[in-house]
Amino acid sequence: MIQTRLFTLVRYCSFVTCVILLCSCGSSSQYDWETKEGKYNGAYEGGWWSGKTANGYGVWSQANGTVTSGVWINGNYGSGNYTREFPNGDKFVGLINSDGSRKSGVYNYKNGDRYEGSFNDNQLSGYGTLTKVNGEKYVGNFSSGKYSGSGNLTKASGTRYVGNFSDGMFSGKGFLTERNWTYDGNFSNDMMNGQGTLTSQGSKFIGEFKNNHLYYVSHYTPNGTLSSKGIWKANSDSWERDTLIKTQAQMDQEAREEAKRKEIEDREQKDRANKYWEQVKKAARCEEFNRARKDCRTAGDYSKCMQISYSRDYTFLSGWAMEKDCGL
Repeated sequence: MIQTRLFTLVRYCSFVTCVILLCSCGSSSQYDWETKEGKYNGAYEGGWWSGKTANGYGVWSQANGTVTSGVWINGNYGSGNYTREFPNGDKFVGLINSDGSRKSGVYNYKNGDRYEGSFNDNQLSGYGTLTKVNGEKYVGNFSSGKYSGSGNLTKASGTRYVGNFSDGMFSGKGFLTERNWTYDGNFSNDMMNGQGTLTSQGSKFIGEFKNNHLYYVSHYTPNGTLSSKGIWKANSDSWERDTLIKTQAQMDQEAREEAKRKEIEDREQKDRANKYWEQVKKAARCEEFNRARKDCRTAGDYSKCMQISYSRDYTFLSGWAMEKDCGL
């Protein structure tokens, strides 16, 4: 009869599962399961192999109050699901890595929040779904426990965001839907920032947004007519109360005036530079003139000195003597 039961068991079980069941049958006991690394310190009750190696189904109760149940293979975690209950009331059901950290599964928080997806180093990481008791739901990618990468967030208020996240906040390209308006464009720090299009009751605001407000934006009426364009001022927490403070026409006029002012400034600067270099050249010629006149006086050649004084070679302005040019 024993042989018949064994034959039936082998037919319907995998080889590894059968070995676990055979080795754990009738071998249940409770003891402190602890390795020299302290990996499994705590009380363990269940199947085991010789040498107190957990093997088969068992329950491991750690000193900190965490309780893990599942099937072990020669003291290691297997490929099946485990149930882990924490002293704070949280509960995890899923796969566990060889180091004991969570790999993937369902994590139920004491407050009612629920996460289903992947983990890394016991933190929400990779693709998953987080559903909160306050009505918020996120489906997408996580990193270090925060929304990161592409995802879809729906809040209890009805707000919905589909796009990119960084460090738990809207960041990059995204599409935001509110009760009375939508925004398609760039985000940073959880706010509309950069180029985008906001649509409200048929009207469109297209251009640059800053910290959830209109900044340099064109307003189009529902029939597509350009109503206004320019710089807007944030007046409250909502973009809906923003006001146009400077039209495009005013900006163009200011640009023309600024260009004219810059032209005058550049011309004056150029004139000052030319005058300076004229003075430098004049000083050099005067120095040359004085040196030549000194040499002729030293030599006693007064006729040459007279010639030098009125020579055009040393004159900056036609017909002027160097004495006048150099203030002599």
